[in-house]
Amino acid sequence: MEALQCPVCGGIKLALAILETEGDEVKTGAILCESCHRWYPIINSIPHMLTDELRGSEDALFIRENQSKFDKMSLQERPPIFQRM
Repeated sequence: MEALQCPVCGGIKLALAILETEGDEVKTGAILCESCHRWYPIINSIPHMLTDELRGSEDALFIRENQSKFDKMSLQERPPIFQRM
């Protein structure tokens, strides 16, 4: 996480929302930019950190499959931002 930065705003204050792990590896979750409130899915242990223009239908699928698993957080598809409740 220390080497990552938000591809939209360049922010380095990132948080990790873990939904599923396998050993020390995060299998499913999201990386959250605390600066611009963008979220980036982690799918099959791979962080998908793309700019808004490059993001596709996988965001809608990720939200549909995982939104109920996030505790006190809502994910929005377009723009891909998160909101804590």
